[in-house]
Amino acid sequence: MKNPSKLHRKRKESVGRLKPPLVSPPENSSPILLNDIKLLFSKDSFLRNAFFLSPIPSLLFLAVSLTWFARDLGPNVYLGYLQADQPTYTAIARSVIQRGNGLFYSNPFDYVWEAPRVLSNFGYILLGWLFYISGYRTIVIWEIWRIFWGALSMGLFAIIVAKLISNNRIRWWSFLVGAFGAGIAWLFVMDRLLGGSGKQWLDIYREVEGEYSWWCLNLFRQ
Repeated sequence: MKNPSKLHRKRKESVGRLKPPLVSPPENSSPILLNDIKLLFSKDSFLRNAFFLSPIPSLLFLAVSLTWFARDLGPNVYLGYLQADQPTYTAIARSVIQRGNGLFYSNPFDYVWEAPRVLSNFGYILLGWLFYISGYRTIVIWEIWRIFWGALSMGLFAIIVAKLISNNRIRWWSFLVGAFGAGIAWLFVMDRLLGGSGKQWLDIYREVEGEYSWWCLNLFRQ
C-alpha cells in the first residue's frame, strides 16, 4: 500500500500548480443588476437617444387609435381596441375583482357566477387592479399600459444592444432592425413581389404575416 503522506504531499503540489482563471472579476465591481440599473442614467449618447425614442412607437399607435374616434363608421362604434384579443384580456382582468378576491379569480366566461377561483396571473392581476382603481376606465388604462410597457421594452432592448456592441453605428443598426425589422418576413414579400404576382406590396405583406398570425415579429408590433 502506498504511503498516505506521499499521496497527501502530491495532492498539495497538484493543487498548488492549478492555473488562475482566464477571466477574473474586476476589483470593486458592482453586482450585474446594479450595473444594468446604472445604465438607465448613463451619459452614453446611444442610450440617451434610444431612451428618448422608446415611447414613440406606443404613441404612434395611440395617435392611430384616436383618429378612429373621429371617423364616420355608420352604424358601427369604435370601442378603442386596436387588437382583436383585447376584449378577451379585458374580461379576464375585470374578473380579478368582480369575480375574484384580487389575487385569484374564476373564468370570466363561465356561466356559473360562483365558479371556482383557480386562476392567477400577475399581468391580469395588475391590470385588473388598475381597472378597479380608475373606475373601470379600461381604454385609458390600456393606453397607459401600452405606453409604459412598450417604452420599457424598447429601453431594455437598447441596454442589451449597448452591453453587447461597442460600435455606435452598429448599435443603431442593431437597435432599429430589432425594433422594427419584422424578422425575415420582408424577404418573402420581395420574393413574391418580384415574382410578378400582380398584387400591391402591402397586400403581399399581409398575406405573408397572416400565415403565422402576426406573432412575435418585432418590438414595434408587440
